[in-house]
Amino acid sequence: MNFESDERNLPQKISEDIISFILNEHLQPGDKLPNEAHLAKELNIGRSSLREAMKLLASRNIVTIRQGSGTYVASSPGVVDDPLGFTFIPDKKSLSKICLKSVFYWSQLSQLCLQRMQIIMILRKLFLCVMRLKSF
Repeated sequence: MNFESDERNLPQKISEDIISFILNEHLQPGDKLPNEAHLAKELNIGRSSLREAMKLLASRNIVTIRQGSGTYVASSPGVVDDPLGFTFIPDKKSLSKICLKSVFYWSQLSQLCLQRMQIIMILRKLFLCVMRLKSF
């Protein structure tokens, strides 16, 4: 049995249990979760394991931990503010130019693909016609 792997997966398993708890209790964004002691007892887990799972859920923006206040369901659960890391790009103007060029090239590429598909369809029809003529 691989105990090290089980220990690493424990916070993940507990975080899934917490998500189930949130869903089963019909908690909404902004709702406060029960305190640490109550939730640990409810889920039959240790408080340190619960803390690790909460950190994991906070990193996934499922819960918000407010020191001294408690843990709350995040305002936009699961939605990360900056999934592509644009915060760390200093030159936003260059970024917008790159994005616009990217959109332009993708639209050009999609047009080329459409043209190729139309050509393939025409060739297929020609092939079928030739095959029919051969059968006569």
